[in-house]
Amino acid sequence: MSGFLPGLADWALRGGAGNPDDDGSDDDDDNNDSGNQAASAEPIQPALTEDEMRARRLARMEAMQKRQQAEASKPTPMEVDGPEDKKPQASSTPKRPPIAATAATTAAMDVTPASNARKNKQSPDVSNEAIKKKKEAITSPDDLARKMQRKKELLLKRVLLLSLSGSATASDTSCVTVDIGDPNISSSSIAEILATRLSLEAESAALSTVPTQKELIPYLAQSHRRACEELKAIRQQQEHKREKVAELEEMLDEIQKQVVNYAASSLIEPDLFELGQDGATQLAKAFIGTNPAESITFGIFGPASSFYNCLCDELMTQDQSAFQSTINTVLKYFMDKMSKCESVDAGVGDANPVSILTALTSVISNKKAAALVAQSDSFLPPAAGTPQADELIRLPLAQTADLLQMLANGNRPYKRRSGLGIEKQTLLGTVLRIGAPKSNPAFSSNSIFRQSLDSVERTTSSQRVQLRNYQEMCNRFVMNLVKGGAA
Repeated sequence: MSGFLPGLADWALRGGAGNPDDDGSDDDDDNNDSGNQAASAEPIQPALTEDEMRARRLARMEAMQKRQQAEASKPTPMEVDGPEDKKPQASSTPKRPPIAATAATTAAMDVTPASNARKNKQSPDVSNEAIKKKKEAITSPDDLARKMQRKKELLLKRVLLLSLSGSATASDTSCVTVDIGDPNISSSSIAEILATRLSLEAESAALSTVPTQKELIPYLAQSHRRACEELKAIRQQQEHKREKVAELEEMLDEIQKQVVNYAASSLIEPDLFELGQDGATQLAKAFIGTNPAESITFGIFGPASSFYNCLCDELMTQDQSAFQSTINTVLKYFMDKMSKCESVDAGVGDANPVSILTALTSVISNKKAAALVAQSDSFLPPAAGTPQADELIRLPLAQTADLLQMLANGNRPYKRRSGLGIEKQTLLGTVLRIGAPKSNPAFSSNSIFRQSLDSVERTTSSQRVQLRNYQEMCNRFVMNLVKGGAA
């Protein structure tokens, strides 16, 4: 039996099963004898062992499996044919792959993704844990307190242009450094910080910043506007973000309140701060030549939230007489400037009739201030029959002027209740008397007839535009007076 199996295996491996000449049947004895003689003539090959047979069988089955896979896979246009695709196909008969090879390949495919999945599954957990630990380290109470303190210091720098001694912003040359003895900032310390800043002397080295510091009232007005802008930015954030900056919002509310209180106190008591002794004049200057978006009458949350309206309300609440005195000082400042302007194209310093009238219109934009303007002594001429009505106003003579030149220029004495008195001594007369110049300074008296028609028309058109703008401002001024009164 043992000799039969090796012989059968040797016959199968040599292709005996596929030989058409050998059908495996027994012919006559002659044929058998001749075949035995021919076989005896050939050299006898050694018999294969069972391991060698198994190895050859597996090799043939693996080669057949590779050919079947090559036939099944069709290359795409971008792929390059491999050397196996060019080989001729040995057989089209499909054969099952060896069970051992298939199981090993499947096991390898199953094991590799599983191991990679375990690695991928572990790496996010490790990274998330590291991030969580990092956040916990950052969000410790001490770190949160330092972070909030830093935000408060930057808020003081942006809004009040201040830095506390010993803070991170103390070396900033654009800020005034003050020392209150406690580096911690809170809403309750805003009043002390502002008082320390406003109490500095005019020659103090702390005020030598780049850019230079403004006067007391303009400084408080601009601080109020910056606080409103910061507060608006915070209130536009989402609710969960606003909760994180609730302390900053509370500080901004306190800054708005305190800058208005200190401005009112400075106007009521001019000697309270050295920098605010001429507070009413500083308030008047704040109306002239400012950007509309930076004007003290511009409110971030509406006209009622402007610095000027808040200041008027505070003065009216604390001391109405001080409010009246402040308005009278502001009116006198503008009337003095307007009286020096003889025509619409004249100017005094950095002011001209249009800018002065614009400032007066802003003053009476508040109803309480408009009511006080209408009650001032310079609003209307004195009543008839009173000593003030018969008072004679004599203008000072220039040192080089004689009597004839004085009378020719219209500088003759006049009564307070007269046409000339109304024009020069009342608010409405001072405003409404401005018109075109008597002689255009662009043309000299000697060359007036030598000017071209085009140049004369351009000059005339420019004056008409100026008069039209001034007339529009007069209309707004009168309209604000009409609307003013008891709120």
